Amino acid sequence: CAAYLLIIFGLRELMKYRSAFDLKQPLILWNFSLALFSIMAAVRAIPFTYYDFKRLEFADALCYV
Repeated sequence: CAAYLLIIFGLRELMKYRSAFDLKQPLILWNFSLALFSIMAAVRAIPFTYYDFKRLEFADALCYV
C-alpha cells in the first residue's frame, strides 16, 4: 500500500511540469483495432451461439459445458 502511494504521488510530482502527451493518433488506432477485433469475434461466435440456442433448451444453451 505504501509503495502504491509513493508511486502515485511521486509520479504526480514528476509529471507536474511536463507537457501533456499527444495520444490522439494512438488512441484512434487502438479504438479502431479493438472495434475490428470485436466485430471479428462476433462474426465467429454468432453462428455457434445460434446453433446452440436452436438445438438446446434455453437453460442448457446458457450453461452448456
